Amino acid sequence: MTSQIVQLDIKSDVDQMVRRMNAGIKQVKPALNSTINRVATTIRKEGVRELSKKTGLKQKKLRESITLIRSRPQTMVAVIKARGRPFNLISFGAKVKRFKGKSVGITAKPWNQKRFFKGGFLLNVKGTDVAFKRIGKGKKEIKPMFGPGAARESLRDEVIKLYNTIGRRRFKEEFPKQLKFRLDKVRR
Repeated sequence: MTSQIVQLDIKSDVDQMVRRMNAGIKQVKPALNSTINRVATTIRKEGVRELSKKTGLKQKKLRESITLIRSRPQTMVAVIKARGRPFNLISFGAKVKRFKGKSVGITAKPWNQKRFFKGGFLLNVKGTDVAFKRIGKGKKEIKPMFGPGAARESLRDEVIKLYNTIGRRRFKEEFPKQLKFRLDKVRR
């Protein structure tokens, strides 16, 4: 009885597989970075929408005060910054309310609810109307009237929960897509 020995040369196949795996591993970091940026963009977009509904502000004004600092491969962190002071009541559609020809206050819709502000009035300051309220008897004893602001409103618990749920959901959807896209590029 004779035995035959079959010898397979798989070294070249293994080397090729290792090269492909290393190239694939190198694609994880760019895929993760791209995913982080896409998730952050979605969180900002949805956050602006939600804050607009809650505060009654136009989305454009909120977009100007909420900025996105994109992730880089070195940092792998995207930052969404909400900055600025609360918005003047004029941003919420403030109008003078009159009774028998006399101004008695202003109406506006901060937090998306119509309210009456007794004693409020509008002044034209540098070409734009601003809502003020008198705080004393003197001519210059006035102070501006404010509604909600992007910085304070975006720190509320329900908004932070919204950011977290959107972020988790979007990351689960986006990371496999980005990784597949990058690996398909390597395989070509």
